[in-house]
Amino acid sequence: MACNKWEETGLLFSSGELSADEHAEYSAHIAVCSECSEEYTMYTSMQKRFFTAPVLEAQPSAGCDAEIFRVCADGRKKITTLTFSPFAAIFKRTVISLSLFALGFVSVSYVTMKMNNSTMNQTANVAEVNTLQKTDSAGASTDSSSDSIIDNSVNYANKRGNMGLKGVVPVDLQNK
Repeated sequence: MACNKWEETGLLFSSGELSADEHAEYSAHIAVCSECSEEYTMYTSMQKRFFTAPVLEAQPSAGCDAEIFRVCADGRKKITTLTFSPFAAIFKRTVISLSLFALGFVSVSYVTMKMNNSTMNQTANVAEVNTLQKTDSAGASTDSSSDSIIDNSVNYANKRGNMGLKGVVPVDLQNK
């Protein structure tokens, strides 16, 4: 398992911010733990290389200072728009609102149309079943199996919905 003591106290040790007891304890740990020893060696080499007086004393360029000042000078929240006119923000809000309204209207119209078509199909199928029953009762020659299918299709249409338009002949297996 990787040692996590470097994250806890390694940087404080390297900068001399630990108490005498903590410093002695971490020195003993570095002598034993190769991971913390490698981290300490790498940190001190980077510190010697980059934390030098010439590097730390270097002044940023005038352009860098000007850019930092420009960005930080205005405390207001920056808003990006398509153009700089206030009309663009109102236009975007209006277009988005109208688009959402149209989408909702189309969705509701579609659902209503599907419900109406379903009701019309169900009515047409009930009329078809009634026509079949009238022809059977008028004395058409049918065997007993076709009578049970017609009765089952009427019950099925009343209970489950209409599948007659798709060529499905419902069969009630529970009552056979």
